[in-house]
Amino acid sequence: MYWFRRRVPKELQPLLGRCEERRTLGTKEPALARTRYLRAAVEIDERWELLRRLAAAVAPPEGAPGGGTEVPSDRHRSDTRPFGNDSGRVASAPSSIASVPSAPTGSVPWRPTFEAYAAEAKLAPSTIKRWAGVLTALEEAIGTDDLALVTRGDLIAWKRDLLASGREPRTVRDAHIAATKALMNWAVANGHLETNPASGIVVAVPDKPLLRDRDFTDGEANRILCVSKSVGTGPRIGVQLGPLRKLGTARLN
Repeated sequence: MYWFRRRVPKELQPLLGRCEERRTLGTKEPALARTRYLRAAVEIDERWELLRRLAAAVAPPEGAPGGGTEVPSDRHRSDTRPFGNDSGRVASAPSSIASVPSAPTGSVPWRPTFEAYAAEAKLAPSTIKRWAGVLTALEEAIGTDDLALVTRGDLIAWKRDLLASGREPRTVRDAHIAATKALMNWAVANGHLETNPASGIVVAVPDKPLLRDRDFTDGEANRILCVSKSVGTGPRIGVQLGPLRKLGTARLN
């Protein structure tokens, strides 16, 4: 499944409450995904531009005492506390930090996190290989390698897609969900995540249909006994070979 991802500009993050726009494109076809990606990009750009205009409209006029969106100089940084406590105004980001870092503060990429977990838990090489494949599949499904951005809804949708694709429920439960849940539990225990979104996610595994009882039926038991009796009443091989052995001994004498 293809996803749309774009970093939210620094000055809009306080308004949107997140640092990344992320949504599914709802298709696995590359051509259709490109079309939907461009459409989503235009929609996002228009929404961001509207937010910028709204922020500029509610900002106090330039020159008003204590107002404005201009970032104070170093000389006046001690006077910015009242301004910072005023939630009705939005300050633009300083030009010195205009470039957005490659990873947001507090991101938890799964690869280094999994390496640390595997080393501490002393996972077997076969388990490491299998779980790494599971986590790679999770990244491809939700469009990010950051565990901090994974939501409970993402994992439920992933579980539903795996089952719809024909995966055995037992495999989804014991491999895909179990690996994700174990890694996130470790991340929570070590202070990398606040909560584990995989906690409480259950995969219903139906019982295998019982085709027959494990015990023999009366008819089967009688047939086995009859066959064993017929085999026991036949001449033994040792008895039949007895005369031949005597003939061989006589020739040697």
